[in-house]
Amino acid sequence: MKFTVPQAEDHEQAENVWTSVRAFLDTQGRPTADRRIARITFVHNGKPYDLSVGDIHPDLREPVLVILKGSGLNYICTPNRGVIRGEPYLVTEGAHLYDFDPD
Repeated sequence: MKFTVPQAEDHEQAENVWTSVRAFLDTQGRPTADRRIARITFVHNGKPYDLSVGDIHPDLREPVLVILKGSGLNYICTPNRGVIRGEPYLVTEGAHLYDFDPD
């Protein structure tokens, strides 16, 4: 799967969104790795999750726009959780991350 951000009009806009989300999280004291993550699998409160960029998060009922790796945590970003406002959805380090295909 090639790198994308849902609803971005083109590759340039997708890059801008991804960069802006990383900068926004950095202002929250959440630096992130320069890694393009397409999918994350994890267990939260005994419930398994398998989410890809573009999926609707079943608990938040919002599209997953960006998935980022932080230091000790992973971040699922939706419009109201880490993209436009608010803190991202936090996922512990035990998650499995799957990268987008290299360009």
